[in-house]
Amino acid sequence: MNKELEYVILYLIKKYKDEIIRDGDWWYGIPEYSINVFDYSDKNVFDINVYKVGENGMDDYSECFSLPSLTLEEIKAL
Repeated sequence: MNKELEYVILYLIKKYKDEIIRDGDWWYGIPEYSINVFDYSDKNVFDINVYKVGENGMDDYSECFSLPSLTLEEIKAL
C-alpha cells in the first residue's frame, strides 16, 4: 500500500470518527477501494481492512490488506 492511500484512509477515519465509534462497524468506498473499520471484539480496538474493488464494482476479498489497529483513544485523538 502506498503512503497516499494510507493518508486518505486516516483522513476518512478522522472525519468520520464519531460515526465509527458509535457504530463499531463502518464501511466507506472510494473509487478503487472499500474501507472497513470495526471493533468486533468490543474491546475498543478497531481493525482496519481495505479491499480492492474489482472490475465488476464488487469488493475483491482476495485482494485485501490491513492497516495497524487503532485503539478507541487513538481514534478520538485524530
